[in-house]
Amino acid sequence: MKKTFLLACLLGLTWPLLAQKPPMKWGKIPSEHLEMQVYEADSSATAVVLCDFGKLKFSAPSGTIEYLFEHHKRIKILEKQGIQDFGEVTIYQWGDDEVAGIRAQVILPNGDEIKLKKKDVYKEKVRDGLTKFKFSFPNLVEGAIIEYKYQLESTYVRSLQPWFFQASVPTLWSEYRLSIPDWYNYVPINRGRAMDEVITDQTNGTMMIPGYTEKAFGAGSRVEQRGFQRVETKINKTQYIQKDVPALKQEPFITTMNDYLAYIEFQLNFIAYPSEGIRQILPSWAKVAKNLSEADYFGLQYTKKKYIKDILKETDPIMKGIESNEEKVAALYQFVATNMEWNGKERKFITDDLETAFEKKTGSSADLNLMLLALLKHYGVESYPVLVSTRDHGQAIQLYAILDQFDHVVTLAKFGEQYIAIDVDNPNRPLGYPRINSLNSFGWLADVNNPQWIKMPSPGGKIVSSGNLKLDTEGSMSGTMQYKFEGYPAISVISKMKEDKKGHFLQENLKEMYPDMKYADVKFEESDGASIKAKSNCEIPFVAQVIDDMIYLTPTIEPDYEENPFKLQERSYPVDIPYPNSNQIIMNIEIPEGYVIEELPEPTKMSLEERGASFKYSVNKINDRMIQIISKLSINQLKFSPEEYPMLKGFFDLVVEKQAEQVVLRKKS
Repeated sequence: MKKTFLLACLLGLTWPLLAQKPPMKWGKIPSEHLEMQVYEADSSATAVVLCDFGKLKFSAPSGTIEYLFEHHKRIKILEKQGIQDFGEVTIYQWGDDEVAGIRAQVILPNGDEIKLKKKDVYKEKVRDGLTKFKFSFPNLVEGAIIEYKYQLESTYVRSLQPWFFQASVPTLWSEYRLSIPDWYNYVPINRGRAMDEVITDQTNGTMMIPGYTEKAFGAGSRVEQRGFQRVETKINKTQYIQKDVPALKQEPFITTMNDYLAYIEFQLNFIAYPSEGIRQILPSWAKVAKNLSEADYFGLQYTKKKYIKDILKETDPIMKGIESNEEKVAALYQFVATNMEWNGKERKFITDDLETAFEKKTGSSADLNLMLLALLKHYGVESYPVLVSTRDHGQAIQLYAILDQFDHVVTLAKFGEQYIAIDVDNPNRPLGYPRINSLNSFGWLADVNNPQWIKMPSPGGKIVSSGNLKLDTEGSMSGTMQYKFEGYPAISVISKMKEDKKGHFLQENLKEMYPDMKYADVKFEESDGASIKAKSNCEIPFVAQVIDDMIYLTPTIEPDYEENPFKLQERSYPVDIPYPNSNQIIMNIEIPEGYVIEELPEPTKMSLEERGASFKYSVNKINDRMIQIISKLSINQLKFSPEEYPMLKGFFDLVVEKQAEQVVLRKKS
């Protein structure tokens, strides 16, 4: 794109202007924005996006259709944290795209302007095909306003520049305007908050495009450009507007915030050039499955024996005499898991080929999982590839066949009479337990004969803690602790145990509450990859308060949550828990001789609708010297809607409150 958008206009491209003026003009700051000291709708806001405006238009300056994207953003800084969060801007340039026209300035509280100079914009090549432009705002103080703008020119018209209406701070006005020739049909994909306004219009326009003649050369032919021709077309204009957009604040139990951030993106559906008919761009799922099955980087790797010849030389001796489906799956999984090391990259396609990956003994998640798939198919196990969008990557959209929404692939294999999802990672990961990042509701089974969406299984996790402890008159405690971990907690413990055989990691979660606690003589008993037991002696100094003749003890020394993980009063996006889990505590505590039990917490039992979550808690007197704490928290429902959020928050409030209640002991008179 060596010719600019201005050249396109000189060549004859004309555009009707949107009737509305831009929502802001460079450097023209309303007095109320300059004087703003706090954002009343959210007094905790460290900054406010005053206006975020983008517009996109098409052109054909040198015979290639492209678009020009212009972005203008203005932000009010309210606190020092806002300076840290917004004082630096990075703009990325991909492939043959061109970034130009970068302008930036600071408007101080007194109205003085500090303009950024060209030399203050740093251009850096990140890697082949990716360049970034970076600049910082000078002399930035609380109360200042920053604004910047730039242009991006791109020939990649299959997907247009996306637009984000929401940020980590409130946004007063966000608007995106598009002017698109009627030849191009895009599918808008809108996530998060609904639009406040969508204004559409269609006008007549003309576009200068290259004229072509065809000239024969020997047995074939070649197209030669012969000047330009002016073509009339309809221009579809759309304005997307959101006003007073609240900040999107990070909370736990979520996939990625991008799933719920208000934004819109566009995928090219079809092209209909004059006199050429419709050319479909966005394929069907069946077409995608067929293309993948024939691709060197995917389907051919696990269907053609030539890609695993050297691997079979090592697996054939192992597989001799193995007949049952279950034994085949287990043996091949163990082979790949022990012979291959995951390089930490989640990918959906093969990096080189399976033979090369096996020779290197390392590879991406696609290399490992498709290697297992190839071996399973070779030895007659019914199995399929399943494309996944990981939790970090975001939720997949089932309606449109867009491959970019996937970043990972797992193997689905028949195991006895059922199907299990297998995600090769390391030998510590048992069969049927995909990595937690893969547990993102649905995956797409890329089978050429029967492509379909399937629900990703979510195997559970369970922790049972028990102990026999003795409390002394100084408020310290000692005794033995036992743990049983099942499912995902067991996988985590086994991985940590390999590096820390003394089990110091077991007390990490309690160090903040009890800095001087000690675990000693830790012993592990591993029954299988999805279950492990641990036992240790422990000392917890000054766990209770001793005041005169009274001892105040919080008997739940390992609470499920020290504080409610849900902080917001309202939440506009759902709670997404990766897998069902259960935590059970059974603790026997011997009280000091010469003391009597003065007061015990009241027992409680509660559950959410349809037992989506349940909690039981009781502190019982076994005899004059012994009390027993029984607590069980179970989460069975994996998704809670924003409407269910207040109920869930209240549930956790009660869990935290109950596990923090005290036992009161009194010294005998």
